[in-house]
Amino acid sequence: MQFQAKPGRVIGCLCLLNSCKITLKTLLLDVFYSTNLTDALGEILSPFLYQILPQKKRTRPPNWTQRQILNGILYQLKNGCNWADIPKKLPPYSTVYWYYKQWRSQGAIGKLMRVLHSQLRAQVKKNRNGLH
Repeated sequence: MQFQAKPGRVIGCLCLLNSCKITLKTLLLDVFYSTNLTDALGEILSPFLYQILPQKKRTRPPNWTQRQILNGILYQLKNGCNWADIPKKLPPYSTVYWYYKQWRSQGAIGKLMRVLHSQLRAQVKKNRNGLH
């Protein structure tokens, strides 16, 4: 037996044998934290995330989206908690920390911030590079 939170999005399985291989992880993701990206901001960031952030070699489908991982990183950075203290409703701290290390060492987070900064400056019609 399957159920849906939003039309067309299966988010869980109630079968006892787990034969349909759909996990209940996504049930936990509907919790709102002040650091979570909104849907509107997620739509703006989505193209940049796939352009700028390095892609992990795919041997199987990922358990977590880049947006969910970014929510975990933002939670830790805002609250200043230990990585292990990230709430259980976000991706596991080891996964979040691994991506943070990879993205930071490859300069992807800085690049993402520069692109967003230039987009914002373009919206308010200022010089894109930040110089007056």
